[in-house]
Amino acid sequence: MRWLSYITAIITTVAIALSCSERPDKEREILASLLGREIVVPDSLECRIQNTPIDYDMSASDFRIITYIDSAGCTPCKMKFPLWDRFINDLKKLDDVSVDFLMILNSEPGLEIETNIRGNLFQHPVSFDPKGTYDAVNSLPAGNAYHTLLLDADNRVICAGNPVINPKVRELYLNQILGDKPSESPVLCGTPAYA
Repeated sequence: MRWLSYITAIITTVAIALSCSERPDKEREILASLLGREIVVPDSLECRIQNTPIDYDMSASDFRIITYIDSAGCTPCKMKFPLWDRFINDLKKLDDVSVDFLMILNSEPGLEIETNIRGNLFQHPVSFDPKGTYDAVNSLPAGNAYHTLLLDADNRVICAGNPVINPKVRELYLNQILGDKPSESPVLCGTPAYA
């Protein structure tokens, strides 16, 4: 019986190694399909800050960050309001560049989400999209790693990945925004998922 557990351990290790070695190729393929793609924010989406509807026009900014949070799993857990608040406020301090932000939630406004927004004093635009219009129009790849996008002034994807949970992606976003160096692949094997 001991040899059976030994063989199982070897097979598991090989499977993990193979999946991780194949993962960068798949990630590069997904990223290549995203980079340069124009992202559309449907006019039907209403934006608000807290409970106050706003007329939100991102067209005047140099860059846009859109994070789409699907309704699978714990939506409030994925929102990461304190992390986003800190990152967005840091971006607002940058000189000579403007970055707009929009969080799109694939859910109805509900008590738990509304309480979370108010409780975290989140003062940035949020849109509820219970019909999944944004995802349908843009055909986003599966997986949360590809649902946060940095867009240029023409709404074209220049980086993908979540900068508030992955320091490498954060660095890539800042490099693009500040014009420090060309974009590298922001999605790597071992990229943390929403925690």
